[in-house]
Amino acid sequence: MITIEFGSQTRGDCDSFSDRDLLMIGTNSQLIPASTDERWANYSVSRFTYDKAAYLITSGSLFFKHILDEGKLVEGSAADANRLFGAWKAASSYREEIDENIDLLDLMEFIPKSMLGRSVAIDIIFTALRSVLIRELASDGLFLFSWKQILQKAELLGWISTREKFLFFQARKLKNAYRRGEKPHIQSDFFNRFSEAAFKTVRVGRRTVLADRRALFGLPDHFLDRSYKQLRAIELLCAEYEFDNSISHFREWVKNPTWFCSGGYS
Repeated sequence: MITIEFGSQTRGDCDSFSDRDLLMIGTNSQLIPASTDERWANYSVSRFTYDKAAYLITSGSLFFKHILDEGKLVEGSAADANRLFGAWKAASSYREEIDENIDLLDLMEFIPKSMLGRSVAIDIIFTALRSVLIRELASDGLFLFSWKQILQKAELLGWISTREKFLFFQARKLKNAYRRGEKPHIQSDFFNRFSEAAFKTVRVGRRTVLADRRALFGLPDHFLDRSYKQLRAIELLCAEYEFDNSISHFREWVKNPTWFCSGGYS
């Protein structure tokens, strides 16, 4: 199995709000036991089989370009890793992926009325915003993955203002606090300003709507089973039941999208 650390920890620009990111590539039988490895308990872990990783690499996946540019091998064969990642080539277009991330913002018409609901909503908006900006830049041949570098380039290109840049930095802090299991207090004014700025940046007409429980309960059924959009819909539904401790383990499970979408649910 190949294990690679990546992200701000390996770039050297991490701060107290940064995640610790890890990629594991192996067979199914290797990956499932690795999911309980205590060494990686404090990491955000992405797991892929060799076949799926190879397919995404040759398809121009920017996630794997990120690994190729900044990853640090911590376990496994360097020769195997070089052979696998050496096949990476840019996609002819990232328009479909941009549209998929913009489509994710449809979920913002179904925000739970709880404080946890705002945290999930900020996470979803932030994830879509970051993904769109990375792919817009990649379409121009610029492969940037540091949030600081992405925002600096976006400001330089006139895509965002200085005020919006600071809004997006603050949103990153709140998103990472939520991912660490904290319950950040998010004022409605900040949430509204951030969501409006994010929607403007990705050039879509969207609005945020506080939904009632009935609308949330049926939300996941509208999307393809085991799709990323369905997973985030389930996460919003879990936020509606913020004080139900009987589903706390399920809330943690749905917060691991890569593990879910790469087949870890099996």
